[in-house]
Amino acid sequence: MKVLSLALALGVMSVATASAQTVKICDDEAGWPPYVYNPIENGAANTSKIEGAAVDFMAAVLGDAGIDHTIELLPWKRCLKEVADFGSGGDFEAFSNGSYNEERLKIYYITKPIYETNSGLFYSEAKFPNGLDLKSVDDAKKYKMCGVFGYNYENWNMTNDDLDTSAKTTEQALKKVEAGRCDAVLSSIEPVIGSAAIGKPIVPEGVKAQKFDFMDDLSFHIYIAKSSPRGEKLRDKIDASIDKLRGDGTHEQIFSKYLNF
Repeated sequence: MKVLSLALALGVMSVATASAQTVKICDDEAGWPPYVYNPIENGAANTSKIEGAAVDFMAAVLGDAGIDHTIELLPWKRCLKEVADFGSGGDFEAFSNGSYNEERLKIYYITKPIYETNSGLFYSEAKFPNGLDLKSVDDAKKYKMCGVFGYNYENWNMTNDDLDTSAKTTEQALKKVEAGRCDAVLSSIEPVIGSAAIGKPIVPEGVKAQKFDFMDDLSFHIYIAKSSPRGEKLRDKIDASIDKLRGDGTHEQIFSKYLNF
C-alpha cells in the first residue's frame, strides 16, 4: 500500500511538474517590427532585449493563462524545425508570429489570432508610377515577384515556384526591387513600414507600399508542437486568454502603443 501510495504521489508530482514547465518559444531573428524585434540602442540592435506588440501581448496572454514562457530569436527556418522536432531533438515547444497556413496544421496546433495585418506588396515607383495593375490575387503572377526564404505565401495563392525566395530577409528582398531584379515584394504592410518606427528603416527610397484591398487581413498565431504531450491543452488555455484579452481592451491598449505610424 505504501509503495502504491508513493507511486501515485510521484505520478501526481510528475503531472504537476509537466504542467508547470516553462514553454520555450522561438521567433524570427530577422525581426518583425513592430511586433517582435531587438530594440535599436546607440545605433545598433540590442540582442539581449526582445520587444514588440506581439511580445507584450503574448506575455499578457500567457500570464493570464498561468503559463511561464521564454522567447528566443533564431533563423526562421531553424525555429520552425525546432518546434516540429520538439521531443526528438527540437528544443522549442512553440513559435510565434506565424501566419495562417493549412500545411502547418499537420504538425502544429494553432492558436486563435494574436493580431492581423494588411496584405500587399512593395514596388518600385520609378518602374510602376501608378502601382501594379492588380484586381485579384492571381494578377500578381503576371509580375516577377520576390519573397523571403521560409515565409508563408499561401494567403497570396503563391508557392515557392511562383516567386523568387532567395532573399533571407525582407530587407534583402526590398533591395532586389530597388535594383530592378524583382517587380515587387509580397509582404504584410505594417511590419515593413514599422521598421522605421523602431529606428531601423528597411524600405529603400523610391519603393512604395500597395495594399491588396481585395484580400482579407492576414492573421498571425502561436504554433505549438503536436509532438508536445501537453500541446492541445496549452492551445486551449492560450485560446481562452486570447479571447479574454482581445475582448476586454488589453489587446487594443498594447497594440496602439506600437502601431502609431
